[in-house]
Amino acid sequence: MWDCINYGGEWTKPDLNFDNTFASLLTLVTIQTTEGWIDVMWSSVDAVAPYYQPKEGTNPFMIVYTMVLVIIICMLFIELFVGIVIETFNTEKEALSFNQLLKPTQRSWIEVQLLCHNVKPKKVLEANGYGCLRDNCIRMTEHRSFDKFIMICIIGNTFVLGFNWYMQPDYYVLPIDVVNIAFMVIFTIEAIMKIIAQRKDYFNDSWNVFDFTVVFFTVVILVLNWSGVGEKIKILSTILRTLRIGRVFRLIRKQDKLQAIFKTLLEATPAMASLGLLLMLLIFMFAIIGIAQFSLVDLTGAGEMNNHVNF
Repeated sequence: MWDCINYGGEWTKPDLNFDNTFASLLTLVTIQTTEGWIDVMWSSVDAVAPYYQPKEGTNPFMIVYTMVLVIIICMLFIELFVGIVIETFNTEKEALSFNQLLKPTQRSWIEVQLLCHNVKPKKVLEANGYGCLRDNCIRMTEHRSFDKFIMICIIGNTFVLGFNWYMQPDYYVLPIDVVNIAFMVIFTIEAIMKIIAQRKDYFNDSWNVFDFTVVFFTVVILVLNWSGVGEKIKILSTILRTLRIGRVFRLIRKQDKLQAIFKTLLEATPAMASLGLLLMLLIFMFAIIGIAQFSLVDLTGAGEMNNHVNF
């Protein structure tokens, strides 16, 4: 530090530091907002000792320290807070509906009735003389190997979509387009075979409707691109990639654990919406307070604004 001052320099320190307890608390609060935590991490990595010039890469352990702070403070505790709020909301909702007055046996009976009401039995198709074409489609679509093959195609299509980078060679584009078209043909044939096998029952399943929508719009956009119309509408390529990536959601249908997580997210959506409205109300309140405090600040001396007077 003294060498810096003797040579006419100015010894400064970062705004976010760990010089004392209050400065450390302020730094941790700032890290909790996920703003500026990268600057804090690299400043900690380069720190040598008090009043010594920073040296690059002195404390690489501070990278681990900062990452642990971000994970614990920003993710774990916030998730716990949200979970507690949602759990309290559900408890109050039960209290307002007088469900807490039910006996355990009555509650169990209601849960069983709701479970039976929500169960959607799957119709099992069997090739029983519906015709040569439909019987063959039923045998193929109901076979386990068919679903495994489609899942492999979905995963392969997802990986192929990631094989793009900036300024890639021109000779690399054609093979990728051919592979994407091949996957599109496979998914289109799958949808046609299932429609032939299941007929109107095909559209009774929401996942089948999702598959058909993706396939239909993919074919439409590709036809527009081949006809030259799509070149004038640049957003079509973005929509096409989004539809192709959307096929990954079909993996949820085949994995029980993913289905449980997905259903949990759907069931928690109303509670999350209520929590979001509460947060928006708090933000609105603090916005009004900010307007009341700083909307009439005189900007005559704007040239003299500093880190503490910057409104």
